[in-house]
Amino acid sequence: MRPSGQSTPQAESILESLTARQTEVLVLLCRGYSNKQIGRELVLSHYTVRNHVSQLFRMLGVTNRKLAAERFRSWSGGKG
Repeated sequence: MRPSGQSTPQAESILESLTARQTEVLVLLCRGYSNKQIGRELVLSHYTVRNHVSQLFRMLGVTNRKLAAERFRSWSGGKG
């Protein structure tokens, strides 16, 4: 069993596969930003942000923002 916060090879692979934009969206999501706020910050339509968030949920294997943030923090050693 791995200590909490240590990512598995699968987690590392998923994190490495994120695009720069997906990572930016995920970091802002972890900070509690809404889709509209993320869109304003990154100069994107909130519809585009919604698509990024949906894709991130699929990649991370989660169904909501809280779980996405928890998984990302766990896998990335608390970053985000």
